[in-house]
Amino acid sequence: MKRPKPWRLEAGIAAGLVMGGLWLWIEYDPFFGIFHDLHIVVIAAAIGMAVVAIRNRHKKVGPWDPNTIARNRKGRP
Repeated sequence: MKRPKPWRLEAGIAAGLVMGGLWLWIEYDPFFGIFHDLHIVVIAAAIGMAVVAIRNRHKKVGPWDPNTIARNRKGRP
């Protein structure tokens, strides 16, 4: 059985930025300006990054690979 590949954090950040941008576009109010709800984009990017990290940890790939953890405990050559 093939091991799954780890997702890159950059992909999660990019997906979060896209979703946050869409959400900002929907919630945009010209009275307040564009920078009033900028936290929507930042929070969405952080959520995307957290989703990728949780998925990689659950699948035990990337930094949570048991072989990588064992190598780090013994020390690298």
